[in-house]
Amino acid sequence: MFPNWLKWTISLALLLTVGVLGIWWAGEIRTKTGSLTAPDFGWLEFWLNRYQTLIGGFVALGGAFLAFQAVRGQIAQLDRLEEQRRGRESYAARAVLPLALSSICDYAESCTEALVLVGSGTGVPKGWELPRIPLDSIDTLREAVRYSDSKQAKELADLISWIQVQHARLRSLSQGGRSSGTSLTVQQGILDSAEIYGRASDLFDYGRRSDEGPFPRLSAERIREVLRLQRIDEDDWPWVKARLASRSADPEL
Repeated sequence: MFPNWLKWTISLALLLTVGVLGIWWAGEIRTKTGSLTAPDFGWLEFWLNRYQTLIGGFVALGGAFLAFQAVRGQIAQLDRLEEQRRGRESYAARAVLPLALSSICDYAESCTEALVLVGSGTGVPKGWELPRIPLDSIDTLREAVRYSDSKQAKELADLISWIQVQHARLRSLSQGGRSSGTSLTVQQGILDSAEIYGRASDLFDYGRRSDEGPFPRLSAERIREVLRLQRIDEDDWPWVKARLASRSADPEL
């Protein structure tokens, strides 16, 4: 199919052609009626000379229209390229997001364990330290925010904010706080850690691209080829043979 701008260009050219021919034929008809004297160089030149300004305006308008369509096409192409680039960046960010979320969950769980240790005693044990925030995972979350849709971007940004809030609230404990206010700080810290863990867990489906359907799996024959390269004979491993037979029957297994 032809692009729209080319269709409009052809239509405009045909319109101008019909207009010129119409003027020409109208002159010939009027000559036959005797209302005008036929010019020496023909009616086409007569009408073109008489309406050259109008015709020039149409030609200029057509040229401007073609230029506009060309620029519009370039802009549309740039938009497509930008959309493709953002799509690739989004895939790249989401590809490592589950690893980052898993690290965040581990951090939240470590915080809970450390806070339970403090809460079960009379104060902060000597040498006790708050688990460190996995900064590499925070960077991954930030990249995911940049290339995610608004809903998921807000959820990711909220998760980062909660980590900052939780860490700030627990800083007093790591700085040697004792019984004064320790109980309330521990309680709030445990709830904050649960908040972080829950928010990170809720984002796993997005990171795993569950909205795109199940991950495609290699065929059973391809798995056999890989196992042969690794010197694994399925005849020596009955469970391998059984699993590959199941996959041949159902590629999703």
